[in-house]
Amino acid sequence: MINSPTDLQFEEKNLNVNNLTEVVLCENYLTLIYSNRNLHIISLNSSSNKIKPDLFHGLKRLKSLYIYKAFKEFDQFDPQMLQELDDLRLLHIYENPLSSLDTCNLFSKLQNLKEIKLCSNKLKSIDSHIFSGLVNLVTIDLSRNKIKSLYAKQFAGLTNLKTIILSRNKLESIPVDLFKGLVSLTHIYLNNNLLRNLTYESFDELTNLQEINIYNNPLVIDSNHLKLKKSVKLILNF
Repeated sequence: MINSPTDLQFEEKNLNVNNLTEVVLCENYLTLIYSNRNLHIISLNSSSNKIKPDLFHGLKRLKSLYIYKAFKEFDQFDPQMLQELDDLRLLHIYENPLSSLDTCNLFSKLQNLKEIKLCSNKLKSIDSHIFSGLVNLVTIDLSRNKIKSLYAKQFAGLTNLKTIILSRNKLESIPVDLFKGLVSLTHIYLNNNLLRNLTYESFDELTNLQEINIYNNPLVIDSNHLKLKKSVKLILNF
């Protein structure tokens, strides 16, 4: 593990250490990470890195990528940035000024991805097919953003998905078939949004569902329209 120096004399320096498996880069001005066959974990923290499409190219064995307050100018993803991370399993991008995910093939090469956390950014919009093909995903965390709406079947085909976290956004409603076909889903977090109504049809096919958290929403719930299985724990704000 390496904690990068904070001295400005390291600006524009490159990193090339072939035997590393994990790198933590804090408060730096990184522009390039050279290819490293053994590198499995990269954590970029509190930095002023320059966004370049090839920043992570050649890191084909990388399994975990953490990007925390790493880019001051990071409102959109370049589609090429993640294209060579074939073996990535965990992607955390949080507290960056990321405002949109509007490129449908952005994560298309990340077929082994199991967990994606895009929380505490400034996301307002997400492409309807952004998660298409990511059949190994188990957890999606989009909490603490500014998302107002989601597309019908936004998560279609994610048959291994167990947890969806949509807490602390600005959702006023969700499409009836948002969770359709998610046979492995056990936990849904919708708390701290602006939801006004929910219907049974949104959850009736979720045979493994264990918990729905809808705490702190201005919901008007009609008990006739939200009849859940007895095994499902419903967390309300009243």
